[in-house]
Amino acid sequence: TYSMKKKIAFLFTFLLLPGFISAEEARLLAISGTVEARQAREGQWVSAGQNMEIAEGGAIRTGADGSAVALMPNKTKVWLKESTVLEIEQRRTLSSRLALIFGSIKIRVPHLLRKEKFELRTPAAVCAVRGTEFTVETTESGKMGLNVLYGEVKLNFIVPPAKGASELYIPQGQN
Repeated sequence: TYSMKKKIAFLFTFLLLPGFISAEEARLLAISGTVEARQAREGQWVSAGQNMEIAEGGAIRTGADGSAVALMPNKTKVWLKESTVLEIEQRRTLSSRLALIFGSIKIRVPHLLRKEKFELRTPAAVCAVRGTEFTVETTESGKMGLNVLYGEVKLNFIVPPAKGASELYIPQGQN
């Protein structure tokens, strides 16, 4: 009947659809000490709370006494150590890209779908991964350390080095 169709449309639009939309955001699972977030690239930094969602274009920042754990829509977990800034550059169904501006993080990326991409950008390089666990630390000037705990990381230098390859594959156990 017509009224039943209306009720189903209402249910989907106002009850189910918001659940699908909110599931696409990054979410803070845990925070400790000073942790702030902003919802847009030019947005204001505000004190972060547990389960707070961070939209595409937003960022998370930890203070000298802060740490946080974030969960991406594709189930990637990111641990932020103290004095770190991480931006959510892109988070689409098959493509996620984070930017580590400075600081130190650990990332556990689950095995991705065949066409799914996950990238981490630093001032010096872009790391592409699939089913990988690794730590990265970087300074604003671009000095960077990478340690692959599990899987493999494909690293592309943003500015190719004068000598050596501009793309490296770093297997587990290497840094």
